[in-house]
Amino acid sequence: MPSALLLPLTMSILAGSMIVLQAPINARLGDHMGGPLVAAFFSFFTGSILLGCVLLALRKPILLENISLTSPWMWIGGTLGSMFVFTTIFVVPKLGAAGMIALIICGQILFSLAVDHYGFLLPEATPISPVRIAGAVLLIISVAMIMAPKF
Repeated sequence: MPSALLLPLTMSILAGSMIVLQAPINARLGDHMGGPLVAAFFSFFTGSILLGCVLLALRKPILLENISLTSPWMWIGGTLGSMFVFTTIFVVPKLGAAGMIALIICGQILFSLAVDHYGFLLPEATPISPVRIAGAVLLIISVAMIMAPKF
């Protein structure tokens, strides 16, 4: 494995682990504070405070003069993230952590295959292939097996 991939691979595994912890932690917060929507709000609020502190500590410049170079669709990332966090908070008490993560990963893989195939917002497309389709089918089978105790 190239050493340049070690950091992104490690970060990806840790991020996946954090999602597993984040959802039940936020669900518990929601139990005490008024539900999943309240918990999602406070999750993003505290996360924004942390990111603001890191920006200040690193003295990272914010290029506000470039705001006119952006398009409205570029600002939807936070909205998508907040919907994701709300969904995890709402779903984890009903499906469990493994079921939630299995279904999220399934959705991510299936949608990412289409994104790769068409090259949506990517430097180049990666066409769908029989091997990738087989991987998606195996993933769906795996999700069904993980979800089996719930049905």
